[in-house]
Amino acid sequence: MNDFPAPVPTPGYKLRNATLDDLDEITNIHIDGFIEEPMDDYCYPLRFEQYADHFKWLSVEYQYYLENPHKYVVQVAEAQRQDEGDATADAKPVALAVWNLSVLADAPNLNRGLDQRKDAIPKRVEAYIDVAGRRYKPLGIFSEWAEKQLTLSVLTVLPKFRRRGIATQM
Repeated sequence: MNDFPAPVPTPGYKLRNATLDDLDEITNIHIDGFIEEPMDDYCYPLRFEQYADHFKWLSVEYQYYLENPHKYVVQVAEAQRQDEGDATADAKPVALAVWNLSVLADAPNLNRGLDQRKDAIPKRVEAYIDVAGRRYKPLGIFSEWAEKQLTLSVLTVLPKFRRRGIATQM
């Protein structure tokens, strides 16, 4: 039983599950929201010089999450109004969360395109994935509880929407 109260909605923002129709927005939120992320600097140091390539492969990754709902839940938070003076402005995703529902569940392998990517240093990506994945392998730090927890794999908010409680709500 969950003894925690439901999160209080952040005024002006709505949380919802993402769909494939959100793929471009999700990819942009990742790129703009993780501008200072050390892992991106380490694994994808050419992401700005090779922007189209970086966008393509991030889209592939997020499509993978969306197409494996037994394992992942992708959520977005939408700002109800983008412009203060325009009440008719469409809601637009401004934040992203990816929850891993079952870290040990079977899912097809994600093709990260390391043999084709121009934005990445493949050996660094492989090293990062290896180290990050160890926590759930037998004798890894979280292996005992792996199937008893939800793992927040991704959480980012566009910089101009930060410090408004959106990430807390997610």
